[in-house]
Amino acid sequence: MKGIFCVGAIIWLIYILLLDNIMVRYDRFILNYQGNKYLETKKYFKDLDISEYDIIVESFAGIFGFSRALFEMNPDYDGVFWINDIDPDLIAFYKQLKKSMKKTIKAVETKMAGVWKGNNKDFSKHLREKGTTIEKLLFRSMNCDTYNYEKGLRKIKNFKAKIPEYKKLFKKLRFKNKDVADLKIPTNKKVLVFYDPPYFDSCNKTYMQKPTTIKGKFIRYPDNTKLYLDVLNLFQNYSFDQIMIVNFTCLMHHLFGEYEDRRYDRQYNNQAYMKRKTAQHIVYSKISN
Repeated sequence: MKGIFCVGAIIWLIYILLLDNIMVRYDRFILNYQGNKYLETKKYFKDLDISEYDIIVESFAGIFGFSRALFEMNPDYDGVFWINDIDPDLIAFYKQLKKSMKKTIKAVETKMAGVWKGNNKDFSKHLREKGTTIEKLLFRSMNCDTYNYEKGLRKIKNFKAKIPEYKKLFKKLRFKNKDVADLKIPTNKKVLVFYDPPYFDSCNKTYMQKPTTIKGKFIRYPDNTKLYLDVLNLFQNYSFDQIMIVNFTCLMHHLFGEYEDRRYDRQYNNQAYMKRKTAQHIVYSKISN
């Protein structure tokens, strides 16, 4: 019995060490969104020449994985990145990071240390009910509705180790808090605009009231249609270079099909059901020669 216990302990230790290594390698940023445009950009856009662009716009920025990856692959890029997101709290946090990374992170660490009571169940309950957008994105687990204090601390540690590199990146960033249709993109500059909008719903889940883990609350699915119509208008009527990545649906392909660039499969972990699922992504692009 002791032998089985020892083997189990060794396997668990190896898992933890590997997990820390994975966190260093993949969780390069301090916040955590679903998906991973950072790695996808490094894989599928490694040959994209950005040297000619004065401005690269990430319209639905989130944790701006596209821009981060491009800058890592092109550290001598002379232009700037516009980081746009509709969430004012997210943009305010980025502006604070740009002003003082260490002070901003320390404030979050101190507050969360006061919340932590020794178990992630209570910690998750607190963040679900009282957490800010930033706190939830920093400490969230693979499951969108659960949070992990230790994982958040590892992300903070990894971010701190890369602060000198992030300072170089943040000097290149210009933050915007606009609806994508309201972005005033200069016409006298060479611009690349990247869209990674919320996935287009391809089933009738909007009509299915599904309870979350928060008692008495229900998931409400927004209608993303207008976002795609706004992007379609930009594709059709503006001359700047544009790229969009989205989940494949017949309706979206009917609208954007003439701009198809490539397709690829993207695997997702579903922690709740301990399985992986695969979705087809499609890249639509309008790039001048």
